[in-house]
Amino acid sequence: MRQLILKNLRIKILVVLLAVFIWFFVKTENNYTYSLKIPIVLSNVPSEKLITNDIPSHVKVSVWGKGSEILSLILGRRFVYHIDLANIKESMTIPLKKDDIRFPRASNLEIMSILKPDSIRVIVEDIDHKDVPIELRAEIKTIPGYSVIDARLSPDTIRITGAKSKLNSITSVATETLSFKKIRGDIKKKLILEKINVDNVWVQNQDIYLIADVQKLMEKPFTNLSLNIINKPENIGVTVIPSSLNLTLVGGVDVLLPLTEDSVFAYLDYEKIVGRSGEYFLAYIDKPDGVRIKDVKPERFRAIIKKKR
Repeated sequence: MRQLILKNLRIKILVVLLAVFIWFFVKTENNYTYSLKIPIVLSNVPSEKLITNDIPSHVKVSVWGKGSEILSLILGRRFVYHIDLANIKESMTIPLKKDDIRFPRASNLEIMSILKPDSIRVIVEDIDHKDVPIELRAEIKTIPGYSVIDARLSPDTIRITGAKSKLNSITSVATETLSFKKIRGDIKKKLILEKINVDNVWVQNQDIYLIADVQKLMEKPFTNLSLNIINKPENIGVTVIPSSLNLTLVGGVDVLLPLTEDSVFAYLDYEKIVGRSGEYFLAYIDKPDGVRIKDVKPERFRAIIKKKR
């Protein structure tokens, strides 16, 4: 049986292919009604406008003609449904007409009807932009004895563009969440911004860097710093007991080494102590950024207030 099937196999295959070809030729010469999807292309959208609603990607139509022409049209995909938006203001509803569909010149196909959709609504908005701060989402942990003196983004703002009504809801753009551990040196890393989950809004393409200044910690003592009085009227005398204080600043080597006693300002505010003569108060201390204060002694100071004669 197997030998009978394989005998003259090449001739048999050719006969079958020929029969299929003849059948296909006959069928494609017949006329048919066929449902066809035609891509929709929006053209001449004003440069200052943005389409904010969903537009169907295709229009479904019913065509009539020879099978061979329908097949050629399907395989060729050389046709689209153009919609001209040059005159659109805010929104418009566009009826879809079969007379607006143009097939290649050689085609004798006929559009019977538009099946769906029968019209398309297009909504546009003005395109606007604004600058918003970038939110840094990063955790930096140093090894013992080191500290992050400063961590910043460069740049620290980003421009967002999109539909004007949507921009008001966006107040910042966040970076990806990162974690740095056992750090003992400076950091410079390019960051990725999180995607904005707002339709019709996008972020300007720009490189964003995290720049962190990491330094070895040191302590620097300051002794006999004068305690000043601010906001004091000229006719008022204030005696502070004791009149000076000692403290220690802790920070990075590069920050602390150049600091002098003039870099620290200790004071009492007269407006906070007026009418409370003889009481004890905590001192205010202004210090440079990137350092912290420890071991302030004494902690409290007695203020004696008297009018000058």
